[in-house]
Amino acid sequence: MTTEKPTLTSIKKINDLDSIRYAMAHVFQDAQLSLSGHRKLVIVLKNIQQRAISLGYEEGFTLKFVKLLNKILPLKKGEQVADRVAKFCSMFVSSLYKDEEIVKDKKKNGKENDSDMSSEDSDSDSEEETPAGRFVDYLLRHLLRGIQAKDKNVRYRVVQLLAYIVNYIGEIDEELFKALHWSLNRRLFDKEANVRIQAVVAISSFQYINLTEEGEYSADNQVNKATQSLLIAIQNDDSAEVRRAALLNLAKNQVTIPFLLERARDVNSINRRLVYSRILKELGDFRDIDFQLRENLLKWGLNDRDDSVQKSAIKMFSSTWLDIVDNDLIELIENLKVVDSDIADTAMMTFYRERADKLSSIEISESSWKELTTEKAFLIRTFYEHCNENNLYDLIEKNFPESIELADLLYKYLNLRKQIIDSNSELIEAYESYKTSLQEVDSKSQQIQYEEHELFQDIDNIEDSKEKKQKISQAKKLKKEFQKLANEKKQLMEGNKEMDEEYTTFHEQLKDLEFVIQQLLLISKQYDFSDEIGRRKMLQIIRSSLANDKLTDKLIESSLKVLRKISINERDFLAMCTEIVTDIRDSYMDENDEDTFHSAISGFRNSDSEDEEDEEDNDKQEIGDNTDGSKKGSQPHKKRKTEPKQAPDDIIIQCLLITQHLLELTEESLENNYSLGSLIESLVRPAVLRNEQPVIRSLGLKCLGLFSLLEKQLAIENLYLFGMAATKADEELRIICVKIIVDILSTYGVSVLDIEGGVDSLSLARLFYKILRIYEMPNLQCVVAEGLCKLFLADILTDFGKSEKLNANEDEEEAIDEDEDEDEEEDDDDMEMKERKARKRGAREKKKEEDQEKQLFETLILTYFHPLNTSNHALRQTLAFCIPVYAFSHPTHQDKVASISGDCFFRMFREGGEFSKYDNIAPATSIIQQLIHWCDPNNLVNLTQVEIKKSPAHFWQSMGFLQAIEQDTPKNIKKIIINNLNKLYITEELGSTILKGLLNAIEDTKSMIESSQHDPDFIFDALTEKNFDKFHQSIKDLIYKAEQIEAESSKNEQKNLFISDKSFQLTNSLVIDKDALRELDESPEDKHEKSSPGEATASNEDVERREESLHEIDKMLEEEENVDYNLAIDTD
Repeated sequence: MTTEKPTLTSIKKINDLDSIRYAMAHVFQDAQLSLSGHRKLVIVLKNIQQRAISLGYEEGFTLKFVKLLNKILPLKKGEQVADRVAKFCSMFVSSLYKDEEIVKDKKKNGKENDSDMSSEDSDSDSEEETPAGRFVDYLLRHLLRGIQAKDKNVRYRVVQLLAYIVNYIGEIDEELFKALHWSLNRRLFDKEANVRIQAVVAISSFQYINLTEEGEYSADNQVNKATQSLLIAIQNDDSAEVRRAALLNLAKNQVTIPFLLERARDVNSINRRLVYSRILKELGDFRDIDFQLRENLLKWGLNDRDDSVQKSAIKMFSSTWLDIVDNDLIELIENLKVVDSDIADTAMMTFYRERADKLSSIEISESSWKELTTEKAFLIRTFYEHCNENNLYDLIEKNFPESIELADLLYKYLNLRKQIIDSNSELIEAYESYKTSLQEVDSKSQQIQYEEHELFQDIDNIEDSKEKKQKISQAKKLKKEFQKLANEKKQLMEGNKEMDEEYTTFHEQLKDLEFVIQQLLLISKQYDFSDEIGRRKMLQIIRSSLANDKLTDKLIESSLKVLRKISINERDFLAMCTEIVTDIRDSYMDENDEDTFHSAISGFRNSDSEDEEDEEDNDKQEIGDNTDGSKKGSQPHKKRKTEPKQAPDDIIIQCLLITQHLLELTEESLENNYSLGSLIESLVRPAVLRNEQPVIRSLGLKCLGLFSLLEKQLAIENLYLFGMAATKADEELRIICVKIIVDILSTYGVSVLDIEGGVDSLSLARLFYKILRIYEMPNLQCVVAEGLCKLFLADILTDFGKSEKLNANEDEEEAIDEDEDEDEEEDDDDMEMKERKARKRGAREKKKEEDQEKQLFETLILTYFHPLNTSNHALRQTLAFCIPVYAFSHPTHQDKVASISGDCFFRMFREGGEFSKYDNIAPATSIIQQLIHWCDPNNLVNLTQVEIKKSPAHFWQSMGFLQAIEQDTPKNIKKIIINNLNKLYITEELGSTILKGLLNAIEDTKSMIESSQHDPDFIFDALTEKNFDKFHQSIKDLIYKAEQIEAESSKNEQKNLFISDKSFQLTNSLVIDKDALRELDESPEDKHEKSSPGEATASNEDVERREESLHEIDKMLEEEENVDYNLAIDTD
């Protein structure tokens, strides 16, 4: 047996199996040292294999190979030795198949030259097994035996070796291939992320292999099972590294591209960055990607919170995409589809910042101004904004005209729009008539469906056979009518198909032109109008277009912004706008303006009284009747029975849009603008009462809400109207009203509530509570939640409902006082009971004062965790951001969250509670950990470590959790609470008194558990009891530390007092520094006064917080047995 290092010469001299084994061991020993010598070692090992085959030891070689390979299987990830051997193994397999291919090619060429070769010999040669095939077959079968090993390191190394090898294997047995594919699929769900990563890499090699059971590829089936498995992994695996492996190895085709680009929203920033820096480059031309996907990619990337992702997205847009379009900015903008894009503005402004070298190459010629396209107009507008913001006045002077020329240019495009509309007036009228007919048919169809539904409900409840037959015949008639309407709608659509297509073309053309005009208006908004002639010219054009051209919403908004800029002052601007609205409206009204004005008012009052017939008398007076005109209002009502003549709907809409946008641009009080205030009665209120026209009504409510923000009394008078609309209208109108209510509260606070004749805070709280529980309107829920979070964060609801509660509970207070008087007549033995009742009374009073605010916030938390809101992602994202921001922003906020968190948790998981009806509720462990995280003082901002340690948030939370343990919660919930108590951050800085209160609560809970051992819900396992005892002992230790700190502090105070007295006694015998003497002369009160304001404030706050905490503890301990957890606001 040779023991020397194997060489090509020495290998030829090998004659026994032991020498072959020793030579192989030498090769593996060298292979684990470095990667650089692997190529030579592969040649050596192949020669050893050939020598073994020639000596008849092929099987011995294979067995020795797998034995040597087994040495690396137990090694964990990261061991360089194992990684090198695995790569060496894959290189050896690859080399075997390459040599085999070379041999096959030589034989193939020889067979082509040999014309006498029979087809039978050819078939036998193709089916003949090769040494490489036999070796790989055995190796794969050996590795598959360990793919489900218990040892995670073995599983990892096996799958790693398979991932390396499958890239190079040639033809293998079909059954082996299926077993390999199945086993790797199983490893995609391995509990170890490292194993799953290697499984993803391995199975990605099967994406281009068509398995026999899958059939041929088709247009509808572009992915095989391997790709489908990777799609599942890229979307659902909780490991970022596994998703990254799938992202980098997934095949790229029309089916997988959306899944790949979807990773731009991955929670891991590296995965998001890879989409922009690598995946999109591999996809090639961005123009082949769907527009909506491109739009989303830019939106996600440019707004990403991670700087590295944002930079990759910027580089992709400003460099990669620009290179693809050959540095043509216009073509790049064309692919953004700026008319329909929401991110194009941000993208171009980012481009100008990043590619400052391109700014000088942008030239805007005179011909470009005369022939503006949407792309050119967008480029000019964004270029001007960038230059104006960065003071690049040389570029502005070079490329942009004088103000009077810009005004003329705007006039030409506005005139062109008017001409296009006039020339297509017949088409517009025909299309509007066609749409009206469609709406009428749809309305009738909906009515029939409703009646049919009602009939079927009646049929189910009817027992009389004759009546039942009549109802069934009616239902059949309704069905025929519905079918008739469906046919009518189909004929109507088919008959107007050409006209619909013609109008679509016209509408697109008009839309592009209006976009160009809007860009010119946006330029004008920032333009220099120091030239008086240019200013007057622009003023005339804007006023004329607003009054005569029936501009769209966006054009009205931009035009008013320009008008605001070029107006002399705000009062002049408001006067002009009011005049424009009046001119538009009066041009279509009767000549008698006074009659029209009174008709509008009387119509409002009439409708108002009709709408509120079913309401209580005091509710009727909250909106509507003015004190001055209550009597006069009825007289014209009697004289004029006919409805007042009103302008057409499109004119009303035009006036309302102008009014809305001018109100958005002003903060001037209505007291100084009588003309603007007159629009309320003449335009806005009649629009609010147009129930048959939802568009007009919604615009009217918006305008009324904006008016309310300018005058407090108007807000008080109309708050009830907004509340009613928020409860009874459709979702879109409800959203508008809720936004108005939140804006009013944000502007005036709760001072607009609980006023005589106005809305009380309890009613408003009920409104918010009801809306948060309307699960059929997810967008409305989201708006209410966001509005409430803003109000809470601004501390606007701090005094919410306190005055109302105090007034409402006067009778209860008197009853308590009477009870106390009766108690005083009892014996002295009942003094303790009377004191207890007094404390309870105080606790009830404080609780009732704070109930509305706390209940609303508690409802927000319950809404966040509610199972019915799991699919409302907008709501959950809003609350997931707002609740922790509120809790971490101030210690008071966190204390409020802590005080209700225990009750929230109890209400979620109590037996028979609302949440118990659903199966998709979040795990109790994750919920309690999130509540603990929100109340963790370490997360508070702008606090020192000393202040954090003194925070009582987790103390209050622990009290709530202990109460939840004692209540009717399931056993598993009690265990979860107990096992999480040790995660609370409670320190000795709270003081011994507070900690003793907590200790008493713990001992009371423990005694209750011990006395309830007959109840299975209070029998816990040893680990839970150990954790409870640990928490109990930790509080005892904290009390001991707190007492030591207090004792030490007391000693230091006494020592300082003694030193101070001695200093005064020695003043005659010692020479004391003048400043020191002055300090000694000062009294403690003077020293306190001269202390820094921050220290004094902090000290006072600590004392007040300590006293308040002690007071709260006393009340909580006294009331613990009578706690009422059903805090839901009464919605009846």
